[in-house]
Amino acid sequence: MKWNATLYEQYGQERLQPALDLIHRIPKREYSRIIDIGCGSGMSTLPLAERFTEAEVLGVDYSKEMLEKAREGSEKIIWKQRDCSKSLTDLGQFDLVFSNAFLQWLQNQEAFIAHTIKLLKEDGIFALQVPNYDDMPIKKCVDQVTALFGNRFETVEKGMCHNKSLSEYYDILCSYFEEVTIWQTNYAHVMNGYEDIVNFMSATGIRAYLQVLDQEEQEWFIGQLIMELKKVYPVQKNGKILFTFERIEWIAKKKKYSKK
Repeated sequence: MKWNATLYEQYGQERLQPALDLIHRIPKREYSRIIDIGCGSGMSTLPLAERFTEAEVLGVDYSKEMLEKAREGSEKIIWKQRDCSKSLTDLGQFDLVFSNAFLQWLQNQEAFIAHTIKLLKEDGIFALQVPNYDDMPIKKCVDQVTALFGNRFETVEKGMCHNKSLSEYYDILCSYFEEVTIWQTNYAHVMNGYEDIVNFMSATGIRAYLQVLDQEEQEWFIGQLIMELKKVYPVQKNGKILFTFERIEWIAKKKKYSKK
C-alpha cells in the first residue's frame, strides 16, 4: 500500500512535536553515526541532523513515495529504501538508533527492540516514540465503524498498528538495555472540526481501511466515523475540538558488553 506523503504532512507540526521532544531529551554527546528507522518523509530525520551536526545521518524507510519527499529536504542525509522490519545489520553500527512512529506497525515488536542491540555500538542510545493508539478514544471509534463492514477488513486488520502498554515496553527494554527512561505524553491537537480528525487519521490509522473501499463506501465510512467521534470528542466553547493523542517515548542505553 502506498503512503501519501502530502497528506501525512498536512498536520506536520502535530506529528513532529513528539519527535522534537524526544530529540531534545537525547543526551548531548558525540555521535558519529545515527540511523532513523522508518524515517518516512524525513520529518524527524532533519531535526536529528540539525542537532547532531557532526554525525553521519542515515534515514531508512520502505516507502518510495515517502523517501522521494525526504530527499527534497536534504542531500546531506543518506536515504535508503529498506524493509525496516528486516535485519539492518549490513548497514553497520550506530551511536544512536532513532525511530519515530514506526514500531506500532510491527507484529513482533520485541524482536525489533532486541535487534536494535545489534545495531548499537557499546553505550549506544536507542530513542523511540510510538503512538499509544490502542488506549485512545479514536481507536474505539474506528473499531465501531469497521465492525459494520463484517469481514471486509479481515486481511487489513492483520497489518494494522498494535501497541503494548507502558509497563510492557518497560519490562522488554530492561531485558536488553542498561538504563531506561520512559514516559507517556498526551498531546492535545486543536482541530477546527471533525473532518480535520478524519484527515489526520486518513494518512495513518484509517488509511488501510479506506484503500480497500470504493468512493461511495469511503464516504459512508467517514460519515459513520464522524458520528462516533462526536460521542467522545466534544466541541469546545470556541467551536474547536481537542483531539487528544497519546505517545509513549523512551531513551535506553545499551548494556556494556551485551551479547544479545
